Amino acid sequence: MWNKHKSHFIILKIHHGTWSFSFPIPLFIFDDLLRSLLDLVVVGECFTTRLKLPRIAINTLLQFLAELRQLGRWQMADITICKDQVSVSFY
Repeated sequence: MWNKHKSHFIILKIHHGTWSFSFPIPLFIFDDLLRSLLDLVVVGECFTTRLKLPRIAINTLLQFLAELRQLGRWQMADITICKDQVSVSFY
């Protein structure tokens, strides 16, 4: 699809009885955090002879996050039990 936009936020909505709570979580924060952690791991590998597993794991998480963002707007979960509701959406 040509006109699909990247998602920029995870929207967590909680509705319990009479009160409702909506919390946006910016995805670029996770992206920046993982990239900074990757830089630290690469610097750490220069001083040790450990396995490359942390770098591979962080690269995999970065690719997974990029794939989630490419999906655009979608709803991951919408759970309702009695009068309580939890919803997780990507926007």
